[in-house]
Amino acid sequence: RQGNLWAAGSFSGLMRLRIVGDRVVESKHIARQHLLSEEVVSLAVDRRGWLWAGQDAGVSVFDGHTWRNFTQDDGLSWNDTDSYALNEDKDGSMWIGTSGGLSHLLNPQAIPAGPPPPAVFSQVTFGNLAIHNGTSLRWSASPLTISMASLSFRDARHIRIRYRLLGLESEWVETDETSVRYPRLAPGNYRFQAVAVDATSGAVSKMEEISFHIAPRWWQNRILQMVLGLLAVLATAVLWRWRERILMAQKRELEAAVYHRTQDLVQEKGELLRARERMRHYAEHDDLTGLWNHRIIIERLRQEVCRSSREGTPLSVILVDLDHFKNVNDNFGHPAGDLVLKEIGAIFQRSVRAYDWVGRYGGEEFLLIMPGSGLANACRRAEQFRSAVESAQIAQGDTVISITASFGVACSYASDCETLIQTADTALYQAKAKGRNCVVATEIGVPQDAAVPPQ
Repeated sequence: RQGNLWAAGSFSGLMRLRIVGDRVVESKHIARQHLLSEEVVSLAVDRRGWLWAGQDAGVSVFDGHTWRNFTQDDGLSWNDTDSYALNEDKDGSMWIGTSGGLSHLLNPQAIPAGPPPPAVFSQVTFGNLAIHNGTSLRWSASPLTISMASLSFRDARHIRIRYRLLGLESEWVETDETSVRYPRLAPGNYRFQAVAVDATSGAVSKMEEISFHIAPRWWQNRILQMVLGLLAVLATAVLWRWRERILMAQKRELEAAVYHRTQDLVQEKGELLRARERMRHYAEHDDLTGLWNHRIIIERLRQEVCRSSREGTPLSVILVDLDHFKNVNDNFGHPAGDLVLKEIGAIFQRSVRAYDWVGRYGGEEFLLIMPGSGLANACRRAEQFRSAVESAQIAQGDTVISITASFGVACSYASDCETLIQTADTALYQAKAKGRNCVVATEIGVPQDAAVPPQ
């Protein structure tokens, strides 16, 4: 209602745009701390004019003035919300779809807003002595202990304390602890200031403070300390003049040696880090497509099979083989075949979810792993992949190359890696036999007591 256009996409976070005519005249990037995650998967504006943003870590709400976040701790079924899964009901309530089920927020107007209540000092002690505002104390080595509390239990898990002790420090310190301890303070005047901060919205409460004075002992007298310090400086100066020339010469030699050696070490370290990173990348990724290589994708599959068996959730794999790929190499050359593999791999990489896995299984075959997906969802996704491959127009110079692919889908709740791969391979063989450019799916036996999550 404020005339802004909110956008989310392949970039991180949100963009708030103001458009006049056909030009963007103002833009602002919204990320953390207002959002729970950089990955926004759904947006909605309700009849109140509030903006709702679903993410893979919860839901954020902006009423035009204040941000508020919801997670499992607030009653959300699951933190990972689904794409386009925000809907306002006729009564103003909100439906929120997640990968763990559907949540219904009955009364959005009851969302708490505004700053949190101020922090209070429940106890301030200097050793065994209680301190009140304006108290004057004799110095001792005893610690200063300040206990703070919030008088409201509203969103208590999101409330943090920001404090500083003027006279000792000027920067604010933020913590979720309710007790602060200073082990030893010098004589002087002090003011302890504290505010309560809502970590989700960034709202800050009214500042509370308490002031006190610590008087010095006789031997802490400033004049006496200055006299003793002056004598110490004079004695040090005599010794310093005696060794100054020797130390300066040694220092220059040492600095030169250290500088040259440091430059050598920095260069060697940079080369080693770059070499190690290259070796790790080459060991885990396919050189041509940049996807996970055969060894790593099989290792990921074994891990997902173990988790599926442990949690009783479905696991689907899709084995993809490009149809008549040899004809591409024969008709257009091997560089064109490499380009086709790169482009098809990129299509799969863009289309999978953040927690899916895609790798090059071998030759012109690809393996996609989809945790938490049942057979119906896996078939739907495989059909989307098949359509995307069929629609791809791969340009090499003036030549446009089209290709299709066959898909073998296997789904299981508890199976071993080899059986899952063999089942998907059999389904892929059947897809080839049916004329290619199609999807064939097989489901391995589902236990009767398996809990099937909503797709």
